[in-house]
Amino acid sequence: MSMQPIISERSLREYIRKDLGVENPYTGNFPQFYDLLLSSGYVDHEESARQLTRLLGRSRSILEIGVGTGVLTQELIERGHQVTGIDLSEAMLQQARRRIGCHAELKLQDVCELNLDQKFDAAVSEGGVWFFVPRCNRLMLQSHLAGVGKNLQALRKVAQHLKPGGKFAISIHEANADYSMPLESGLFLTEFHRELKRGIESTFSIHTADGVILSHGVQKFATFGGAEQNRLFAAAGFGDARVVSGTDYLLLERH
Repeated sequence: MSMQPIISERSLREYIRKDLGVENPYTGNFPQFYDLLLSSGYVDHEESARQLTRLLGRSRSILEIGVGTGVLTQELIERGHQVTGIDLSEAMLQQARRRIGCHAELKLQDVCELNLDQKFDAAVSEGGVWFFVPRCNRLMLQSHLAGVGKNLQALRKVAQHLKPGGKFAISIHEANADYSMPLESGLFLTEFHRELKRGIESTFSIHTADGVILSHGVQKFATFGGAEQNRLFAAAGFGDARVVSGTDYLLLERH
């Protein structure tokens, strides 16, 4: 359950400014806290796996983009899917390997340079690279990748790794908002958002109730509106994204 931020954005930004060690939040010590974040209700991966199985069908070969520590991967495997997961963070992948063992292929790869000797029935981005957020009565595509060129390159790579007619499910997240959320072990996640010219900047920390910061980071997300995202998808080899009623996903299909 989220609530008003319990530390100030100014104090968090000042702390990060003094700590020059934060360039990629998924290296450093953040992976240590990632599972704690997920187990505290940040994302319901069991429900996500149920929805994805309903969307994609059973016993599918799935490419998971931005696998993190493998929580969703594990849920998909338990539902009979064959999963290959990629991530840019070796620290995240190490935790995923401990969780999953040999039950999935886990690769250290950049989606922009994706090179796997396989074509898949489906691909999934649960926020690891792309996700949608509601804004002004429409859904905006947000991406960890900067600019149109990088996103087009990466989307083309995903399309090239799908079978003809293969499906690509991209999750819908809650609207960007400043908040704090209690975690297990008496810790809190606090996140602030700032509008950029072509996207959103997210500043987050994991901290104690009295404001002692244990992990923190800054992420920048490129944002694409309806017409622009549809042009991206079409140029990459996909049809338009469509909302699937009763799910938290938009679905694309490879031409």
